[in-house]
Amino acid sequence: ESGLREGPYPDIARDPFFTTDVQGLLRRYLLAARLDVEAALERLRATAEWRRDWDVLAYYEPGAARQLFDEASNPGAEMYFADALGTDREGRPYVAGRLRFANSENMHPWRHLRAGVLVFERLATKVAAVGRGPASYIL
Repeated sequence: ESGLREGPYPDIARDPFFTTDVQGLLRRYLLAARLDVEAALERLRATAEWRRDWDVLAYYEPGAARQLFDEASNPGAEMYFADALGTDREGRPYVAGRLRFANSENMHPWRHLRAGVLVFERLATKVAAVGRGPASYIL
């Protein structure tokens, strides 16, 4: 962590992705790298850099969802899915969507992607926090 904090991602200690379930995070990265520690660390560095470049911590600021979902502040986002603010019978969070909420003629790919990343970023943090996964996406 200190290498990431001093190098590519100074905000790592504030990032829920890296701090919510540290053991689970390390386990997932080690398994993805077939227990190759150096490869797992490289994946973690790449993830940290991506999160820094996408300013993912801004998604946790008050009003971030409203700003990214609202047509006035983020034209073309056309969000048709969101956190359902509920859980299934096993306590796992889920996202729900309705295609009728989207106007593909108005959709701006970059703005839609930014808003979508917010939804799944926040969902991933919830899944890590409750320790039950995977989450579901109901369309």
